[in-house]
Amino acid sequence: MKHILASVVLLLAITACGNSKSLPGGFELLKWEDGKTFYLTGPGGKNQDGGGAIQGTVLELAWTGEVVAAKRYATFRGDPDGWMIIDTKTKHVSGPVPEEQFLAFKEKHRLQVRSAPEAWEML
Repeated sequence: MKHILASVVLLLAITACGNSKSLPGGFELLKWEDGKTFYLTGPGGKNQDGGGAIQGTVLELAWTGEVVAAKRYATFRGDPDGWMIIDTKTKHVSGPVPEEQFLAFKEKHRLQVRSAPEAWEML
């Protein structure tokens, strides 16, 4: 219960700071006050339950008008890290997907992968 409460407080604090940048489909990249930690939230602030839309921090990011791909470091250490795929039209989040599957997905959608800080600067 402490983890959940702390996570909710954390994401409310992030949102209150106004440090967010828009991504396709109404998703947002949020920058924590340390300037090094990034989260992803769903449309209208959805999925702000501790790890955002991908249940973790964003390490790398790629996007087109149709998809957002985020490599995550899972909030809950029992969950696997890896690439999460978001369909921006349906808002469906899947993953983490195996690295080989992500590489094929990246090529198919011609994604340019950037570190979270680089993506922040581009948005």
